[in-house]
Amino acid sequence: MRLKMLSVLLLSLLILSSFGSATANGNKGQQYKVLKILEYRGNRYSIPYGAYIIHENGRTLIYDKTHKLIVSVDDDNVQKINVPTRGKVPVTYVYQVPSGAYIRHKTGRIEVIYNGETILTIINKHKQKTLKNENHVIVPDFNGWIEQANDWSVSEITYFSAYWDVPSPPSTTRSVIFLFPAIEPSDGSAIIQPVLEWNRRGAPKWTIASWYGSNGDYFYSTPIDVSVGDTIHGIMDWHENLAMWSVETCDETTSKCTTLYTDIFGPSGDAVFIALEGYYIADKKDLPGDTYFYRIQTYNSNGEFYPDWKPVVDQTAQQVVGGGLDVGIHYYYGETSIWLLTPN
Repeated sequence: MRLKMLSVLLLSLLILSSFGSATANGNKGQQYKVLKILEYRGNRYSIPYGAYIIHENGRTLIYDKTHKLIVSVDDDNVQKINVPTRGKVPVTYVYQVPSGAYIRHKTGRIEVIYNGETILTIINKHKQKTLKNENHVIVPDFNGWIEQANDWSVSEITYFSAYWDVPSPPSTTRSVIFLFPAIEPSDGSAIIQPVLEWNRRGAPKWTIASWYGSNGDYFYSTPIDVSVGDTIHGIMDWHENLAMWSVETCDETTSKCTTLYTDIFGPSGDAVFIALEGYYIADKKDLPGDTYFYRIQTYNSNGEFYPDWKPVVDQTAQQVVGGGLDVGIHYYYGETSIWLLTPN
């Protein structure tokens, strides 16, 4: 039933995109809604719906929908924030989009469509490295993918679903934690992932959001606060008739979901992951408790299949936290579960 509802929602979204909508214009008396607030050199700039963002030569230029320049910023002089898989990224490359937004790729640009309007257009002229998980170590901290299960050789995947319960948080407030299943093309050039995050923007709490990243730009849907013990359900579903992915992250305990859609890559020649990622990890206190991913389901056009999961523990992370990291992969009566174990 969930899959049928998603297909109907996606079709409605595309129909609205064709005919347009006035929803994004905001309340009466407002010219347009604000997409984000950018702080730069002591000033705050409102980035409106309909904005154009151009990345070139180490700078980001932001225009409103009338093509009037709002601000030109040096990417090296803006705040950096941690995003899943990449680590620290200038805020000019990270975009919160409304739940239900569609991230559409066209030649030379990315368009974010919501309620029938293009609310953001991005032109990235920088050449970026691929997103393959390259763990970056800044002594004495560890930063990167701490432990994971993966299969880099999935010939086709059209559906990936997993459940996990929100673990106990780190006992310190310095670390940033991401827990997620994910799909990447096998060249590591992009990623989609339903994410559970600890310590978002310095707030010591758990949140969920759906993420997508490619070519240096990162998008996440409206975050939702969740509590320890809540059951999280992450779903990545390829809609063949629409040629796009839906990425849905739900708190099953509270029945709240946050979703985005993208056509960044297709269902063939991909890789799958379940991972614990962390930043500013100095000892085991910076880690969450054990996390159990269960009721893991993967499908292709021929039906259910089982990836050849391989456990990986980063040995530098193991040394930093003093041991106790482990990945368990369990098959029981056709059901797969993956355990990401920590010393806590």
